[in-house]
Order: sequence, then structure tokens, then C-alpha cells
Amino acid sequence: MGQRRGEIRKEEIIRGALDCFLEKGVVETSIEDIRKVSGASIGSIYHHFGGKENLALETYLTAIRSYESDYRRVLVENPGAREGIAALVENHLNWMEKNPRYTYIIFEMRLDARLFDRKGQRSEIYGSMSRELNNWYQKHQKNGQFRELSIDLVNAYYWGPLLAYSNQWFITKNRKQLFKQSIREIPWIIWYSFRAENPELSAG
Repeated sequence: MGQRRGEIRKEEIIRGALDCFLEKGVVETSIEDIRKVSGASIGSIYHHFGGKENLALETYLTAIRSYESDYRRVLVENPGAREGIAALVENHLNWMEKNPRYTYIIFEMRLDARLFDRKGQRSEIYGSMSRELNNWYQKHQKNGQFRELSIDLVNAYYWGPLLAYSNQWFITKNRKQLFKQSIREIPWIIWYSFRAENPELSAG
């Protein structure tokens, strides 16, 4: 019972910190701000997180883990080549629409998280997603659907269009149009980057 209450309190503090970081940024947010929004005591915040830097990192990691969970599920449920690309892109775009607060945190705090992540947790998550993408890619390379590429290029060709979309998502005045065009075009961009040279395989 006590452990569960502790987990609930941590979640409340993370939600409060998320509100503060979105409104004021990490640097301008104080522990007192987080205390007021979360309803937790300052002692409880320090007990669970040790300070603002660790809390900021945990808020960031919470957002990344949410994305990672959906990403892994899509890879497992959509093992095909073109089918998998389309599903991964659709998941990325839909996840951003459903989780705008997490999306802002991931992009706004990415430099802060790199500085705060002394244990390498951020790098571990990104490294795991990179390896899983490469394993999926290698399977389709072996069966002749994808061409031979290094893990670095696999990640560059996959994440590049998605990161470009994410950047436009922040500044566009018409997200609906951006979404509609991107969900159609980005899978093609990635497919033509990945596909084997043999045109007979273009049907995937």
C-alpha cells in the first residue's frame, strides 16, 4: 500500500513538473513552482527525485518511454516491409497529435536531458530503438526487399523525414494539412530510401 502511494505521488509530481516546464521552461521553473502545482511537499519532491535536474530528466524520460512503447508495439505487429514503414510513420504522426504535451517536452528538453542524463538512460532508450529498427531492417534486407545500408544510414533515412515533420509541426499554421500530406508522402520517402534496386520488389 505504501509503495503504491509513493508511486502515485511520484506521478503527481511529474505531472506538476510537466505543467511548469511547459509554461516556464526548465531553467525558470523552481521547486516551489512544482510544489504549488503538484500539491506535493518540497521534502517529498527531493525524496523522490533528489532535485530539479533529476525531476526534469524523469519527466523527459516518461515522455520518451511512452513513445518507445508504441514504437515497439508497431514493429512487432507490422513485420512487413512497406506495411511496417507505413505503420511506423502513422504511429509517429498520431502519437504527436495525441500527446502534444509529451511532444513539446521531448523537443524542448532534448538538450537539457542530455546534460542531466549522467547515467545514460536517455542514450539507452534511443540506442534500443535504433537497434530494434536495424534488426527489423536486416530481416528485410536478407529477404531482398531492402538494400544493404549501415545502421547509421538506416536510422538517418528513417528518422530524418520524421524529425523534419516534427520541426514543421511546431511552426505550421495548418497541422491538419501537414498531417494529411505527410501520412501519405513520408512512407514513400522512406520506402524509396530503403527498397532494393530490383524494381520487381517495388510492390513490397
